[in-house]
Amino acid sequence: MSYAMEYDIRRSITKPLVIILLVGLILAGIGVAYLEGQVSLSQITKYSVVLSYNVTSNQTEILGLALNPQGNPIKDAKIFINNGWVETNSSGYFLLAIPSGKSYSIMSPTTLQISGINYTASVSSIGVVNVNLKNKSAVLYVGSYLIKNNFNNITSYKVYYSQESLENLMRGILPKNYTYIGNIYGFSTAKFSIPINLSEPDIIVLLQSINISSNKVPEFNFTYSTVLPQLEVSNIRDTAVSTASYIFAEFFPLVGLFLTNEFIASLRSNGAIEFIASRPITKKQLIISRYIGGLFALIMGSLITSILMPITVSYILNTSTSLATIGKMFGMLLVDTIGFYSLLYLVAVLVRKNFIAISIVLYLILYLFNIMNIVAIIADMPKLMYGTPYGLYEIVMGGFNFGFSFAINYILVTIIGIIWIALPIILAIIIYDKNDSP
Repeated sequence: MSYAMEYDIRRSITKPLVIILLVGLILAGIGVAYLEGQVSLSQITKYSVVLSYNVTSNQTEILGLALNPQGNPIKDAKIFINNGWVETNSSGYFLLAIPSGKSYSIMSPTTLQISGINYTASVSSIGVVNVNLKNKSAVLYVGSYLIKNNFNNITSYKVYYSQESLENLMRGILPKNYTYIGNIYGFSTAKFSIPINLSEPDIIVLLQSINISSNKVPEFNFTYSTVLPQLEVSNIRDTAVSTASYIFAEFFPLVGLFLTNEFIASLRSNGAIEFIASRPITKKQLIISRYIGGLFALIMGSLITSILMPITVSYILNTSTSLATIGKMFGMLLVDTIGFYSLLYLVAVLVRKNFIAISIVLYLILYLFNIMNIVAIIADMPKLMYGTPYGLYEIVMGGFNFGFSFAINYILVTIIGIIWIALPIILAIIIYDKNDSP
């Protein structure tokens, strides 16, 4: 390594603005992650209220079963539902009858009161209780949905279930394969024992109607989902870590803008580069030395962030992190920051004036407003999200996908990431080396 390159590296990592931005973005990300994590943890519910419906021409009956985490019915409990309190009987059930045409409100989570003490309970047509992580098993309660009127007579269902990761569900990716576990008949709540996959905390249940009427009845399907509380904490951690890293990924590229301007763009603008070029150094060596100097700062900043953020967020949420999370974040931060940094060097050798203005416009387009995502929505072409460094980061780290349903193509991510990092700086070196003036 030449003395000039060592000097450029020292300058890049000791710039006060670089250090301030790095520390500030890390602290801001951790702070936001902490708030999001605490809110999410507070919404985790261990008690369940499983509802069954009986819809007729005259009324809708709602049969509810209150369950504790061990799967035992809760007797004499008060539950706030349909804007009022109902009380369970000795078997843990309650019954509501709502006249036809009258609206009703079912909110989840809700308040469940046992012996005067309030708890939070999830309200759904399914409930997962008695979760045994060691044996990888659980008990699934499923409520029926009867439809009996002049047009339909649905009184029984086949019950299927599947599991999925929260990341896929957030992307709109539903399970392709379901496992049949039994039937449910009449106005009742059915109980099933199921195996569970510890890496996929979301349980999805599919009810498929059974035609037992003499008339031709159309098939009805209902899909419900719930998250296993025992497995949700790790997903909350991953989501919080992703949220923290989004802040860093969106604003840390500005450090690359600052370094590019300091090391080459401003020097070309004010003519100072001619004095540096007069020393025994080729133009190719000069631009490579300056580029690597700033590159080292971006790599170190990404590495420090990829280690500190997951570990700190996991400590705050009382969970653990993994090398896979750290490695994935580090790799994608490199694509996110260096891809833009390389583009800025290409801009810096193409123009002598207005570098800051042009770079800010590019930053607004590629990062702050993420125009490619907007185009992807308008054109209904989700693959366009792969077109920018920040878009690649969002896709891999589980960011916003605006309702698109697609699996991650890691080969495409790798190819586009390498192109963003390598192509602009290679072009910049070739163009700068061939320029008559430095």
